[in-house]
Amino acid sequence: MCDASTQNVRFIKVILRSFELLSRLRVNFSKTKVGSLSLNVTFIKDFTIILNYNHMKIPFVYLGLSIEGNPRTKNILATYGR
Repeated sequence: MCDASTQNVRFIKVILRSFELLSRLRVNFSKTKVGSLSLNVTFIKDFTIILNYNHMKIPFVYLGLSIEGNPRTKNILATYGR
């Protein structure tokens, strides 16, 4: 685990760009989304601007399965305005 900082977010983008150059494969950044269960929405929106990605809403569907936070956790409910 690492802290949520703009420096770490930029480093993730550098890693993804390096992967593209070394593997000669492309990462489809237009389909890439950023989301979190434990961070404030304003942090995520700042990160999406830095990375030029889309914001992922929670809950979401991945491979046909619904992915969502623990409904008993008030933190998640308050963060996402439910």
